[in-house]
Amino acid sequence: MNRPKLVNNIRKMDDMLMTMIILIQEQLEITKSALMNQDKELAYQVKKMDKRIDDLEMEIERECIDAIALQQPLACDLRRIESTLKMITDLERLGDNNVNIARIVLAQKERLTIKPLIELQKLFELVALMLRQWTDSYVRASVELAVLTARIDDEVDLIYETFYRGMLEILVDHPEQRDQIVAYLFVGRYLERMGDHITNLSERVVYTVSGERVSF
Repeated sequence: MNRPKLVNNIRKMDDMLMTMIILIQEQLEITKSALMNQDKELAYQVKKMDKRIDDLEMEIERECIDAIALQQPLACDLRRIESTLKMITDLERLGDNNVNIARIVLAQKERLTIKPLIELQKLFELVALMLRQWTDSYVRASVELAVLTARIDDEVDLIYETFYRGMLEILVDHPEQRDQIVAYLFVGRYLERMGDHITNLSERVVYTVSGERVSF
Protein backbone atom coordinates (compact mmCIF):
# COMPACT_ATOMS: atom_id res chain seq x y z
CA MET A 1 0.00 0.00 0.00
CA ASN A 2 1.24 3.48 -0.91
CA ARG A 3 0.12 5.38 2.20
CA PRO A 4 0.83 8.92 0.92
CA LYS A 5 -1.13 8.15 -2.24
CA LEU A 6 -4.07 6.80 -0.23
CA VAL A 7 -4.04 9.85 2.06
CA ASN A 8 -4.17 12.03 -1.05
CA ASN A 9 -7.08 9.98 -2.43
CA ILE A 10 -9.03 10.39 0.80
CA ARG A 11 -8.30 14.11 0.96
CA LYS A 12 -9.59 14.56 -2.59
CA MET A 13 -12.71 12.54 -1.73
CA ASP A 14 -13.37 14.69 1.33
CA ASP A 15 -12.89 17.94 -0.58
CA MET A 16 -15.24 16.90 -3.37
CA LEU A 17 -17.79 15.58 -0.89
CA MET A 18 -17.84 18.92 0.94
CA THR A 19 -18.30 20.72 -2.37
CA MET A 20 -21.23 18.42 -3.14
CA ILE A 21 -22.78 19.03 0.29
CA ILE A 22 -22.49 22.82 -0.02
CA LEU A 23 -24.06 22.73 -3.48
CA ILE A 24 -27.01 20.72 -2.21
CA GLN A 25 -27.51 23.08 0.73
CA GLU A 26 -27.60 26.02 -1.69
CA GLN A 27 -29.84 24.10 -4.08
CA LEU A 28 -32.35 23.39 -1.29
CA GLU A 29 -32.61 27.08 -0.40
CA ILE A 30 -33.14 28.03 -4.04
CA THR A 31 -35.74 25.26 -4.40
CA LYS A 32 -37.65 26.67 -1.44
CA SER A 33 -37.57 30.19 -2.90
CA ALA A 34 -38.59 28.91 -6.33
CA LEU A 35 -41.66 27.19 -4.92
CA MET A 36 -42.75 29.84 -2.42
CA ASN A 37 -42.35 32.65 -4.96
CA GLN A 38 -43.41 30.61 -8.01
CA ASP A 39 -40.16 31.71 -9.65
CA LYS A 40 -39.43 29.73 -12.80
CA GLU A 41 -35.98 31.30 -13.23
CA LEU A 42 -34.96 29.94 -9.84
CA ALA A 43 -36.47 26.57 -10.75
CA TYR A 44 -34.28 26.46 -13.87
CA GLN A 45 -31.28 27.31 -11.67
CA VAL A 46 -32.07 24.30 -9.45
CA LYS A 47 -32.01 22.04 -12.50
CA LYS A 48 -28.71 23.48 -13.74
CA MET A 49 -27.06 22.91 -10.36
CA ASP A 50 -28.02 19.24 -10.49
CA LYS A 51 -25.64 18.62 -13.40
CA ARG A 52 -22.67 19.64 -11.24
CA ILE A 53 -23.96 17.51 -8.36
CA ASP A 54 -24.22 14.47 -10.65
CA ASP A 55 -20.72 15.12 -12.00
CA LEU A 56 -19.32 15.29 -8.47
CA GLU A 57 -20.98 12.00 -7.60
CA MET A 58 -19.20 10.31 -10.51
CA GLU A 59 -15.85 11.95 -9.71
CA ILE A 60 -16.02 10.89 -6.06
CA GLU A 61 -17.06 7.38 -7.04
CA ARG A 62 -14.03 7.07 -9.35
CA GLU A 63 -11.72 8.31 -6.59
CA CYS A 64 -13.18 5.75 -4.15
CA ILE A 65 -12.85 2.88 -6.61
CA ASP A 66 -9.26 3.84 -7.41
CA ALA A 67 -8.41 3.92 -3.70
CA ILE A 68 -9.90 0.47 -3.12
CA ALA A 69 -8.47 -1.15 -6.24
CA LEU A 70 -5.00 0.35 -6.25
CA GLN A 71 -4.11 1.25 -2.66
CA GLN A 72 -5.36 -1.77 -0.63
CA PRO A 73 -6.60 0.40 2.27
CA LEU A 74 -6.61 -0.72 5.89
CA ALA A 75 -9.92 -1.60 7.54
CA CYS A 76 -10.50 1.87 9.01
CA ASP A 77 -9.76 3.54 5.68
CA LEU A 78 -11.90 1.03 3.82
CA ARG A 79 -14.81 1.80 6.14
CA ARG A 80 -14.46 5.50 5.38
CA ILE A 81 -14.31 4.90 1.63
CA GLU A 82 -17.28 2.54 1.75
CA SER A 83 -19.29 5.14 3.68
CA THR A 84 -18.38 7.82 1.17
CA LEU A 85 -19.72 5.67 -1.66
CA LYS A 86 -23.01 5.26 0.22
CA MET A 87 -23.17 8.94 1.13
CA ILE A 88 -22.85 10.23 -2.40
CA THR A 89 -25.84 8.12 -3.43
CA ASP A 90 -28.06 9.70 -0.78
CA LEU A 91 -26.67 13.16 -1.48
CA GLU A 92 -27.37 12.78 -5.19
CA ARG A 93 -30.94 11.76 -4.37
CA LEU A 94 -31.35 14.90 -2.29
CA GLY A 95 -30.44 16.81 -5.42
CA ASP A 96 -32.92 14.77 -7.44
CA ASN A 97 -35.72 15.64 -5.04
CA ASN A 98 -34.85 19.32 -5.31
CA VAL A 99 -35.12 18.96 -9.07
CA ASN A 100 -38.46 17.17 -8.73
CA ILE A 101 -39.84 20.15 -6.81
CA ALA A 102 -38.37 22.57 -9.36
CA ARG A 103 -40.11 20.64 -12.13
CA ILE A 104 -43.43 21.10 -10.35
CA VAL A 105 -42.84 24.86 -10.38
CA LEU A 106 -41.95 24.77 -14.07
CA ALA A 107 -44.94 22.59 -14.95
CA GLN A 108 -47.50 25.07 -13.64
CA LYS A 109 -49.11 26.98 -16.51
CA GLU A 110 -50.59 29.41 -14.01
CA ARG A 111 -49.43 30.52 -10.59
CA LEU A 112 -50.51 28.27 -7.76
CA THR A 113 -53.39 30.12 -6.15
CA ILE A 114 -53.75 27.91 -3.09
CA LYS A 115 -51.69 29.31 -0.25
CA PRO A 116 -49.28 26.56 0.83
CA LEU A 117 -49.96 25.27 4.30
CA ILE A 118 -47.59 26.38 7.03
CA GLU A 119 -46.52 22.74 7.41
CA LEU A 120 -44.84 22.92 4.00
CA GLN A 121 -42.67 25.83 5.13
CA LYS A 122 -41.85 23.88 8.29
CA LEU A 123 -40.84 20.82 6.25
CA PHE A 124 -38.37 22.92 4.26
CA GLU A 125 -36.96 24.36 7.49
CA LEU A 126 -36.56 20.96 9.14
CA VAL A 127 -34.92 19.38 6.11
CA ALA A 128 -32.49 22.32 5.92
CA LEU A 129 -31.78 21.93 9.65
CA MET A 130 -31.18 18.20 9.26
CA LEU A 131 -28.78 18.82 6.38
CA ARG A 132 -26.81 21.48 8.28
CA GLN A 133 -26.64 19.39 11.44
CA TRP A 134 -25.66 16.26 9.53
CA THR A 135 -22.88 18.24 7.82
CA ASP A 136 -21.58 19.23 11.26
CA SER A 137 -21.72 15.60 12.39
CA TYR A 138 -19.72 14.57 9.33
CA VAL A 139 -17.10 17.31 9.67
CA ARG A 140 -16.69 16.73 13.42
CA ALA A 141 -16.99 12.93 13.16
CA SER A 142 -19.66 13.19 15.86
CA VAL A 143 -21.85 10.17 16.54
CA GLU A 144 -23.91 12.23 18.99
CA LEU A 145 -24.75 14.86 16.37
CA ALA A 146 -25.57 12.18 13.82
CA VAL A 147 -28.03 10.56 16.23
CA LEU A 148 -29.65 13.91 17.03
CA THR A 149 -30.01 14.62 13.32
CA ALA A 150 -31.76 11.32 12.68
CA ARG A 151 -34.23 12.04 15.48
CA ILE A 152 -35.41 15.19 13.69
CA ASP A 153 -36.79 12.94 10.95
CA ASP A 154 -39.49 11.78 13.36
CA GLU A 155 -40.75 15.37 13.45
CA VAL A 156 -40.53 15.57 9.66
CA ASP A 157 -42.74 12.49 9.39
CA LEU A 158 -45.31 13.88 11.83
CA ILE A 159 -45.52 17.23 10.08
CA TYR A 160 -45.79 15.53 6.70
CA GLU A 161 -48.76 13.50 7.93
CA THR A 162 -50.45 16.66 9.21
CA PHE A 163 -49.73 18.40 5.91
CA TYR A 164 -51.06 15.45 3.91
CA ARG A 165 -54.32 15.35 5.86
CA GLY A 166 -54.71 19.12 5.57
CA MET A 167 -54.32 19.06 1.80
CA LEU A 168 -56.89 16.26 1.50
CA GLU A 169 -59.35 18.36 3.50
CA ILE A 170 -58.82 21.25 1.09
CA LEU A 171 -59.37 18.85 -1.80
CA VAL A 172 -62.75 17.83 -0.38
CA ASP A 173 -63.82 21.48 -0.14
CA HIS A 174 -62.25 22.60 -3.43
CA PRO A 175 -62.22 19.69 -5.92
CA GLU A 176 -61.83 22.18 -8.77
CA GLN A 177 -58.29 22.84 -7.50
CA ARG A 178 -57.26 19.21 -7.61
CA ASP A 179 -54.21 19.74 -9.85
CA GLN A 180 -52.70 22.37 -7.56
CA ILE A 181 -53.39 20.30 -4.46
CA VAL A 182 -51.76 17.24 -6.03
CA ALA A 183 -48.72 19.37 -6.92
CA TYR A 184 -48.32 20.41 -3.28
CA LEU A 185 -48.81 16.83 -2.11
CA PHE A 186 -45.89 15.76 -4.30
CA VAL A 187 -43.74 18.56 -2.87
CA GLY A 188 -44.49 17.36 0.65
CA ARG A 189 -43.65 13.80 -0.31
CA TYR A 190 -40.31 14.82 -1.84
CA LEU A 191 -39.39 16.72 1.33
CA GLU A 192 -40.33 13.74 3.48
CA ARG A 193 -38.06 11.56 1.35
CA MET A 194 -35.24 14.05 1.81
CA GLY A 195 -35.53 13.55 5.55
CA ASP A 196 -35.17 9.81 4.99
CA HIS A 197 -32.02 10.30 2.91
CA ILE A 198 -30.43 12.53 5.56
CA THR A 199 -31.26 9.85 8.13
CA ASN A 200 -29.35 7.37 5.94
CA LEU A 201 -26.44 9.81 5.87
CA SER A 202 -26.50 9.97 9.67
CA GLU A 203 -26.27 6.18 9.84
CA ARG A 204 -23.17 6.35 7.64
CA VAL A 205 -21.49 8.83 9.98
CA VAL A 206 -22.09 6.49 12.92
CA TYR A 207 -20.62 3.59 10.95
CA THR A 208 -17.61 5.58 9.78
CA VAL A 209 -16.74 6.80 13.26
CA SER A 210 -17.60 3.77 15.39
CA GLY A 211 -17.75 0.81 13.02
CA GLU A 212 -21.26 0.11 14.30
CA ARG A 213 -24.04 -0.45 11.77
CA VAL A 214 -27.22 1.22 12.99
CA SER A 215 -30.69 1.73 11.59
CA PHE A 216 -32.61 4.77 12.82
